[in-house]
Amino acid sequence: MRSATKILVGRLSFVSLVVILICYRGRSENDSASSHFNVPTGQLEVPSTVPSSSDEFRTPGDGGGCPLSSSAPQGRSLQLDDLFSYESEWRSAPYNIFLQESSCNPKPSYRVWCAVESLAQQNPDALVWYIMTSPVADQSDDLAPSLTQIYKNLRVAKVDLKTVFSNTPLEDIYTAGLWRKNNTWPEINLADIMRLAVVWKMGGLYADSDVVCIRQVTQLTNMIAWQEGFTLGSGVFHFSRHHPVLKLVMEYIKENFQPEKWGSSGPIVFTRILKDLCDVKDKKKRCLGVSLLPIRSFTRFLRSYGRLCSCPRTRGQLGRDTHRRT
Repeated sequence: MRSATKILVGRLSFVSLVVILICYRGRSENDSASSHFNVPTGQLEVPSTVPSSSDEFRTPGDGGGCPLSSSAPQGRSLQLDDLFSYESEWRSAPYNIFLQESSCNPKPSYRVWCAVESLAQQNPDALVWYIMTSPVADQSDDLAPSLTQIYKNLRVAKVDLKTVFSNTPLEDIYTAGLWRKNNTWPEINLADIMRLAVVWKMGGLYADSDVVCIRQVTQLTNMIAWQEGFTLGSGVFHFSRHHPVLKLVMEYIKENFQPEKWGSSGPIVFTRILKDLCDVKDKKKRCLGVSLLPIRSFTRFLRSYGRLCSCPRTRGQLGRDTHRRT
C-alpha cells in the first residue's frame, strides 16, 4: 500500500533531501534515549481495563472531554494525564513540538506512532507532545509506554478542550459545537481549530500526524511553508506563544467560520491573512516576522511508510498494520 507522506526536512535543498533519504540511518535506541528530560512516572504504568461504560466515551458533548462518539478500548489501557497538568514543563521547555488526535480514537495507527517517534528521535532537546482527545490510549501492544521509556522527551497526554479554547477567539465556535454541524468531517474541523489554540497558548511547532521527521527542526521558529498552488500549508508551522499572526487567524475564523468548506480553517485562512497583511503575491520570504518557506521545505513523497520510517520501535508493527490495510 502506498501513501502520501510528508517529510519534515527544514531548510534543505532537493539534492540534500535525496541524499538523506538514501543514506539516513536511525540512531541506536541508547542514543535516542539520551535527553535532558525525565519521563513522567504516570506514563509508564499500564493500569487495568477501562470499563466500557465510561462516561468519557459515551456521548459527544460541549464539555472538555471526548468531543465525538467513541467506544472504550477493550483490554489494557493507559490512563493519560491532562496536557495542562504539565504546564511547568511546556512553559520551560526550550522547544515544543505538537502532534494531535482529534477523533477520540484510543488506538492511533502505527503510522501515527511512526510520526511521533520520528520527531522525538530527531529532536532530543525538544519536548514532543502527542495530544489525544481520547482520555486513554489502548495498550494491547504496549507501544506508548515503550516509546516514552525510550524517548525521554516524549509525552502522551489527553487534553481538556474547554481549557484549550477558553479565552481565545475560537471559544464560542467550540462551546456551541459549530465545528460539528452541517458537515461530514467534524474531526477535521476540530483538528484545524485545535492546533491553532494549542500553539497560541503554548508556543511551538505543530506537525500533522503523517509527518515523518528525518532531521532536527528546532532551528525553525515563527514559520510556515508554501504548498501546492498558491497557498500556505497548515500541516507544519511554528509560532511563538501568543504570536499576533495566530490571533489574527483565529479572529478571522471566528467571523467567517465555514464548517462545510474543506480547509477553510487551515490553508485558506493562513493564505488570506498573510496575503492581506503583506501582499505576498510574489511569495515574499518574510511577513510580520514570520518566515514563508519554499515548498521544498516540507515535501510529499509517494513512498512506503515501512521503507521510509527509521523508527526502530514502530517499524516492525508498521509493516503488519500496512499488510492488514492493503
